[in-house]
Amino acid sequence: MRTIDKSYAYATLREIKDSKGIDVSKYIHEVASSDSVPYSTIIFMNRHKGLPQLATYNKIYERRRSNPLYKNLVNEKLPIEDKAIALSSFMTQTLIHMKELRNNNQYDEMFDYAEIMNLGLVANALEEYGVGDTNPLNEAFDQVRQMFKMLF
Repeated sequence: MRTIDKSYAYATLREIKDSKGIDVSKYIHEVASSDSVPYSTIIFMNRHKGLPQLATYNKIYERRRSNPLYKNLVNEKLPIEDKAIALSSFMTQTLIHMKELRNNNQYDEMFDYAEIMNLGLVANALEEYGVGDTNPLNEAFDQVRQMFKMLF
């Protein structure tokens, strides 16, 4: 699993153009004129290709009709206890994907994936919630919720 750098973005955009015939010139220009790959380009690439770097988000979204996790993760008015449960489930899904990476001998990618998914932030938020501090949990939940809203 590669990081989403400019060369990866160009290659992915070229693949989308070649395989789906979609005009990607707007996104190529965005990448070229930025220091890093803009979120709008990442969102476009994920919608048309399903980026492996966002596998947990994509998997939860794909199962949104049969599993309430997506609905809970995008719900702004969820009670704090349910936010903790939803983030815990999100973390579990991320760990399951990391195990798959390990089983495929992709050890370095495991840790890159954990970083991309903000696993440390989520784990810390759940730990702080366990000792009575709800602020980190609300912040982590809002970050995950915003990512889902941007991606889908």
